[in-house]
Amino acid sequence: MVEVKDVGVITTGGTIGQINSIASGTIYIGNSISMSGTVAASGTIGISQVQSGSIGILAGSVNVLDAGPTWTPVKKFVQAIQPEGTLWTPTSTKKINVTDLIISAQAAGTIELRLQTQGTLLIYSAPVNGNLVHQSRTPFPPGSADGLLTYYNSGGTFNVTAKGFES
Repeated sequence: MVEVKDVGVITTGGTIGQINSIASGTIYIGNSISMSGTVAASGTIGISQVQSGSIGILAGSVNVLDAGPTWTPVKKFVQAIQPEGTLWTPTSTKKINVTDLIISAQAAGTIELRLQTQGTLLIYSAPVNGNLVHQSRTPFPPGSADGLLTYYNSGGTFNVTAKGFES
């Protein structure tokens, strides 16, 4: 039986036995963990993989940041030469969830990406041949149903790719 009090971080690759309580801190488990019983937490528990069995929530809620395999990836591209235009029009009644943006500038300028009803997602002032890559496991907050992803270009020549999904 192990009781851990007032720790910063515990890292283990072996067996640590039964943990009765952790007053504070973080436990990193390098390989696998075999559990039975109840895990009680006030705070956040991050789980990256469950090999078998299930995880039951007795109280509280679960926030899923990665929609995983339940969504179909969408990729949209536009060469933004005009002062404004639409990059992504969602399927009827769907919301756009942007997870990744790739912007490259052939000519210097500023481009603004807006998600209808959410407002500005990003403003990028680019030098000639400037590049910006934004990758996120958590999407920008989605716009309203049928809301467009638009761009506003002030003087540059841009290639813009947006990736994400519709919900």
